[in-house]
Amino acid sequence: MTTTTKVLSVENLKYYHSLAEGVFAGSIEIAGQTITLKSAKGTPLGTISIPQQRFDVASGTANGLMSSAHYTKLEGISEHATKVENSTTNGNVKIDGVETPVYAHPTSAAGALGAGLYKITTDATGHVIAGTKVVKGDITALGIPAQDTTYTVATGAKNGLMSSAHFTKLENISAGAQVNVIEKVSVDGKPLVITAKGVNIDLSNFATKDQITSAIKYMGSVENYAALPKSPQQGHMYNVKAADQSHGIGAGTNVVWDGTTWDPMSEMFVIEAVSNTEIDAIFSSKQP
Repeated sequence: MTTTTKVLSVENLKYYHSLAEGVFAGSIEIAGQTITLKSAKGTPLGTISIPQQRFDVASGTANGLMSSAHYTKLEGISEHATKVENSTTNGNVKIDGVETPVYAHPTSAAGALGAGLYKITTDATGHVIAGTKVVKGDITALGIPAQDTTYTVATGAKNGLMSSAHFTKLENISAGAQVNVIEKVSVDGKPLVITAKGVNIDLSNFATKDQITSAIKYMGSVENYAALPKSPQQGHMYNVKAADQSHGIGAGTNVVWDGTTWDPMSEMFVIEAVSNTEIDAIFSSKQP
């Protein structure tokens, strides 16, 4: 059986494009209150007229034009009215450019404290009311030793400093290194036997690349099914030119000998170009 498929050639496509330019929108033209939709060739496809609109003065419930009274009121408002800015003076802000105090920091009861480390006391609002210098006794009271702390090299029984030998050993170990032991290997869900560090994967039951590429061998064409060889080799393929309904094959079908019978694979198909007449029929059916 022969299947026919229609395709567009370049010339057919050019002809289709010339017809499409006359019906597909290509531009919009606006003249006054009239909008015209034109095709790619410039042919008018349709027009729309926009009605004239009237705008009233705006109110508290409707948008509209600004009245002269509101314009005068807006002009009378100062530029940047009540504008608030940061001030370089602590506790001040600038309102319309004028320095305005808004906060006064309370004076510390402790007075001025010189440079140093202090223990401080604050009131309920967090303000410093007293400050005394820290002495060594204050530091040791926190549990910090009064003398220098020394550490010995670490051993298997106690913590300590890392020795230079252990440092060198650690530097020579790659990041993320682990013990090189194979714990489990499976192929298609079936675990394999592990011998020391080796695993044997048996591929004897699988076909090789040469065996796969030579599985089917094309041998040529015959006129009909009866002309096929009587004693073919498995994998031999022939093209049967004539259809044979009794064997369920159409004209141009490829058949392969599977060791028992001829197995149909595919049949021939034909590709034809769409004609301009067929394109005209498509466009004419879309017109009102």
